[in-house]
Amino acid sequence: MIDCIKTDFYELNIFNNVERNCKLHSHNCICIGALKKGEMIFLHDGEEMILSPNKIIVFNVGQPHKLKRYKDISQYHIIHINIENILLPKIVEDSSVYEDFMNFCKKILKNEKSDFIEHFLQTYKIDKKIKIPNKNLENIKKFLDENIDKNISLEEMAKKANLNQSYFSRSFKKQYGLSPNNYVLNERVNRSKKLLQEGFDISQIALELGFYDQAHFYKAFKKLFLITPNDYKNIKYNR
Repeated sequence: MIDCIKTDFYELNIFNNVERNCKLHSHNCICIGALKKGEMIFLHDGEEMILSPNKIIVFNVGQPHKLKRYKDISQYHIIHINIENILLPKIVEDSSVYEDFMNFCKKILKNEKSDFIEHFLQTYKIDKKIKIPNKNLENIKKFLDENIDKNISLEEMAKKANLNQSYFSRSFKKQYGLSPNNYVLNERVNRSKKLLQEGFDISQIALELGFYDQAHFYKAFKKLFLITPNDYKNIKYNR
């Protein structure tokens, strides 16, 4: 990793080297990524997408994705924006917007002002398609969110959803993009960032969020965010 900046609204990470993610994951924020050199191939919400220079990739809230392959990577920029109620296209192929994004990254590293994020969100925001939610699945998701620190079996989840285990697991993944157990792990790791920012120790966080142990938390965090919990905790925080 080259450099990082955290504010109340966004977090920028710039990487020289990237490790392949082993499992699908999603974020509770919008992520915008761009690449200085090379090629990254993502499985993004069920589609294979290629990220190369002059393109911007977007991971919307809750969209499952993973890095499948990469080649000759140099300076992968990704910004996490703390906003939820906006939907953006998954890829933007516009060299001028790409240059604006790279210039934005340079500016904020120097603590200079830029309105790139606001302009990007306003320009590319698209209307969300209203989906009729499955109430049983919505209820079980809410139950998992409220009991994220507890180890709840698949059998218990299916029972609460009034479905058999196999059908419940398939239906949950279809609606949320992750299996029930992976959803729980993913949510725990996402929540851990706030606790790290608040100064909690890794051992406290592992216990608070229901990880098996510190090593399990450490490994899961690095897979999701490409850096270790300790490295993340030490990132400069700018208000």
